[in-house]
Formats: sequence, structure tokens, C-alpha cells
Amino acid sequence: NVVIGVVESVDGPALRLLVDRRHPSFFDHPYDHVPGPLILEGFRQAALVAAGAPFALATIDATFAGFAELDGPLSVTTQIDADLDFGADVVLTLAQFGTDIAHCRIELAPFPQ
Repeated sequence: NVVIGVVESVDGPALRLLVDRRHPSFFDHPYDHVPGPLILEGFRQAALVAAGAPFALATIDATFAGFAELDGPLSVTTQIDADLDFGADVVLTLAQFGTDIAHCRIELAPFPQ
């Protein structure tokens, strides 16, 4: 169920959305684009990787600006906007072929004990 991978790029390690068309939940029928739920799960996983600590998802706010093609690489960029001691706000962007496909802000809260 991991949909985020780390690849080496000219600028160092980069996050990529992994599209596996055999996944029974994300691809319950044929698509001609990357499904939105897969993108949202990728954002969730990327935010947790960026935060580097055991956080729980508190809120997610995403905007889709276009369709992601199934066969091209999808890069995810992250920026942390909050104090990691009490949670984190992570801003994420999904891009393909140099065009932003989706933007997201995720609020992470300390993982419940």
C-alpha cells in the first residue's frame, strides 16, 4: 500500500507518486488518468515522510488543477510550514511534465499515545 517512492535526481532525492494499475482499491475499474484517491493517499504518505515523525492526519485540503497521465513520472514536492513538536502543516504539490496537477495542505497532529 506504499504509493510514494524516493528516487535520485540531479537535485538530490525526490519523491515520486507510484502508480500501480494492479492495486485493487485505486484501480477498481479501468482509468485513463491517475485516480484522485491515489493522489490524496500519495499526499498523505509524502507529508508523513517529510515530517519524519509519527504524526496522525488531522486535516487535508486539496485542489486539483488538471489530470495526471498514467504513464509519465509524477513528482511530489513538500514544504513544512509549522513547528514539529506540536504537529506540522505540510504544503505539497504534484507535478507532471513540468505542470502542477494538484496542490495540498495537510495538518499533522501528534500521534495519539
